[in-house]
Amino acid sequence: MSYVPPAYVYVIGEPGSGLVKIGRSNAPNRRLTEIRCAAKMRSAVVLWSIDVSDKAQAHGVEQLAHSLLRSRRVHRRREWFRVTPELAQQAIERAIHLGVPGNLPQYGEPIS
Repeated sequence: MSYVPPAYVYVIGEPGSGLVKIGRSNAPNRRLTEIRCAAKMRSAVVLWSIDVSDKAQAHGVEQLAHSLLRSRRVHRRREWFRVTPELAQQAIERAIHLGVPGNLPQYGEPIS
């Protein structure tokens, strides 16, 4: 059996800011370091993450979670949302529960 690297879907943000990033990475803490530098968010932390089965599923879960929270998206081409970390976590868990057979952004009712 060959090695399959972990595939995480994560929620990153600055506690109390009201903004979170929902993304995917095989190393959320490394991604956090990149975000701290690029977005100048020195107090950002990984608020929550979950290891899903593989890179393809992580991508699908991330995309579906984005779709579920589309009304709360800060910018249509970015992964930042004006939601609580708990609501972001719920969207990710719902995306996992719905399953991701290929391209699923059109499935699921938005979370408000």
